[in-house]
Amino acid sequence: PRGQEYRDAVVMAVEQWKTQNGPMIGGHQIMVVSEDDGSTGSDVTRLAAERLLKQPGLVGVLGPQCSAGAVRTEMIYADAGIVMISGSATSTNLAEDQQGDGFFFRTAYRNDSQGVLVGVYFSDPEFLGANSAYIVHDNETYGTDLALKAESFLVVADLQVTVTSVDRGTVDFSDLASEIAQANPDAMFFAGFNPEAILLLRQLRDAGWNGAYTSGDAVCGAANCEFLAGLGDLVEGAAFSGCSPPLDPAFVAEFAEVHDGRVPTAAFIAQYSDATTILLNSVKSVFREEGGALVIDPKELRDAVSAATL
Repeated sequence: PRGQEYRDAVVMAVEQWKTQNGPMIGGHQIMVVSEDDGSTGSDVTRLAAERLLKQPGLVGVLGPQCSAGAVRTEMIYADAGIVMISGSATSTNLAEDQQGDGFFFRTAYRNDSQGVLVGVYFSDPEFLGANSAYIVHDNETYGTDLALKAESFLVVADLQVTVTSVDRGTVDFSDLASEIAQANPDAMFFAGFNPEAILLLRQLRDAGWNGAYTSGDAVCGAANCEFLAGLGDLVEGAAFSGCSPPLDPAFVAEFAEVHDGRVPTAAFIAQYSDATTILLNSVKSVFREEGGALVIDPKELRDAVSAATL
């Protein structure tokens, strides 16, 4: 699961930071406490936030994983003066439209950037050179935003575009698959998650549609992702938008040491590592000691994170 990979990317980055900066900050241990945020289950994310806020000495949160969770918890953390840095929440205006005093940050790219990639990939004759496309989203915060951004760029590129949706948790896509097979678009883009992406492609092929199947970073971010493993030869020709940077072999090896010997398969490993480094550097830059206690002004930490560079 992606969440476990992002947790272990944080653990790895903490150990790297300790190697370079020492094992403690102001004589205090650096501790990582993890909670399952439920991905798109925003109520689960809220409960996870409430549990984290009960942790003594909490200074920052690395997450949540999904855009819906970020929307659901931004005021919870802001009211508590806790910086939140997500490495994977990509809905376009999360940071710009956030409530509260600006305690939400992210190291992930935005969905409008993915929309540009989709538009170029579909329209450019060097890639698909498509004239028609279907876009299917899952009615979630991430998927809806990504679909709308992709649609806007495909329309500008003069493609005939049909946008439709399914609900998260759907397993029977036969009606939609038949509709798409009958319309026979050159390509389609699915803005959502697995297992829906896996089930949809399988049923599209069963319905006889052989066009180009594409999806976003939430479906597949690496060579060993769940989507590829679940479909075998059916994935031939599938493509995924996103900007996951190539990982240095030494970075991958360090990650595997933390992650039970397994290499990354999720899209935002590097972004969570960067988020961790930014948070720790910012804490180090603003803390002060008073009577043996570590004192951190929430707004000073927020401003340090805002100004951070790597």
